[in-house]
Amino acid sequence: MLSVAKVFQNHMVLQRNKPIRIWGISQPFAEVKAGIGTDQAAIRADADGTWMLELPPQEASAGNRLRIESDDEQLDLQDISIGEVWLAGGQSNMEFHMKFDRDFDAVRASGHFQDIRFFDVPEIAYDGEENDYDYAQFGIWRKATPEDLAYFSAVAYYFADQIGKELNVPIGIIGCNWGGTTASSWMDPRYLENTEGSIWLQDYEENKPTDLAAYEAGFAANPSNNRVILLEDPANIKTMRDGLSREEQAPIRKQILAMAGVEDLGEDTPPLMNYGPKSEQNPGALYHHMLKTIAPYSLRGVIWYQGESDDRHPKVYATVFSQMIRCWRDLWHEELPFLFVQLAPFEQWLHVCGREYPLLRCQQELVSKTVPGVWMTTSGDAGMRWDIHPKEKRPIGLRLALLALGHIYGKDLLCDAPEFLRAEKIGKDLCLRFAHGDGLYLGDNLKEALELLNQEGNPVASIEAVSDKDTLILRGCSNAATIRYAQMPFYRAQIFNAAGIPAKPFEAFV
Repeated sequence: MLSVAKVFQNHMVLQRNKPIRIWGISQPFAEVKAGIGTDQAAIRADADGTWMLELPPQEASAGNRLRIESDDEQLDLQDISIGEVWLAGGQSNMEFHMKFDRDFDAVRASGHFQDIRFFDVPEIAYDGEENDYDYAQFGIWRKATPEDLAYFSAVAYYFADQIGKELNVPIGIIGCNWGGTTASSWMDPRYLENTEGSIWLQDYEENKPTDLAAYEAGFAANPSNNRVILLEDPANIKTMRDGLSREEQAPIRKQILAMAGVEDLGEDTPPLMNYGPKSEQNPGALYHHMLKTIAPYSLRGVIWYQGESDDRHPKVYATVFSQMIRCWRDLWHEELPFLFVQLAPFEQWLHVCGREYPLLRCQQELVSKTVPGVWMTTSGDAGMRWDIHPKEKRPIGLRLALLALGHIYGKDLLCDAPEFLRAEKIGKDLCLRFAHGDGLYLGDNLKEALELLNQEGNPVASIEAVSDKDTLILRGCSNAATIRYAQMPFYRAQIFNAAGIPAKPFEAFV
């Protein structure tokens, strides 16, 4: 009868210097004791047998044993590390496994691994799904080894590897992510009520299937609903690791839209949603069936990479994401820090269009500016024009690590993206000043991201640029009235600081 939540297993990492929360099931009203070393705690279970207790904070260590006892039952969990624990959430670019990363073979062959451990929350969207598929390869703590590295989120692995090197403590990552999902899937729908984000609740009510028999038949016949074969599925390997050319995507796009009964209108084709009783896209589906299974496991914070699928309602993303953060913090009863990635440059992929991505990036920055304890990094040099899944995740993981080291762990380093402050006309030149622009340098073709317009709205003919410390000097461009940087779905980042972080997109008027 005595059991603990699935996240508590051999080889796990527990958060250092915070109370360690443990919960599970026992006989009703039974006393439950737990301890690591000499640190002990006890509590009496509720009438339904549920219990939760807290062990006192501990310093970083390895090779620990957690013993849990109730009446004549006991559980012994071995090889437990205590260090830093982060939750890695979002959609497919966070889910993106190391197996598909461009540098996977080199990392695996290096043999140099920190004490990093990874728990991948099983992708479950409805009651009983865990009984419909074999989840034996998921929902277990894995170590960073050549054998298990393939299962790690690539972004999360590079993040963990960097902070592990800097802090010299064990690192635990809890992966809680699912490709193609909106922020509304990851929050209690009540947090959308009476906000502009309620459009997602309305969207669900207007588009959920009415013929449930047909829905169930279609669901059963769709092999992509089997989420436990991601690493072995040839179609997934082709899409994620190798990518699809634009020509290869065309027939697949037509097939997807035809199956959905949607006319292909090119860029005007509305983003698809697959609502239904078993859909991961339902508001709240993954909050209830994934996130709540690991809350309130003690964490340092959250790294987040998501937003691509919110292009259906881009104008409300700042509200939805802000409310999602509030929801998670309420669930944990703690103001958890959030570090997240601004959407990468992207034009179009299958049935997904990137036309709304400039607006989504603006909404993301708004969240970073208005919600305390939230920081955003950029990915302007890590996108692919015709593929929504960039294959090189190391830069993103390292930039999230910089944010953590600078803002959470108090390291004195350049960790934020260059941020436009103001423009000044000095003689015939236009000078752009940046915060976090130390050591500003430029790419090889500024016009791939920067557009200057004069008072008549016409492009400024030529742009000659030089950088000086935290300033970009545009020679002979004093006639510019509008400055637009990275204001298109796909662009190639051209402005960087000394840490190699691309500047945030911006639009300004002089």
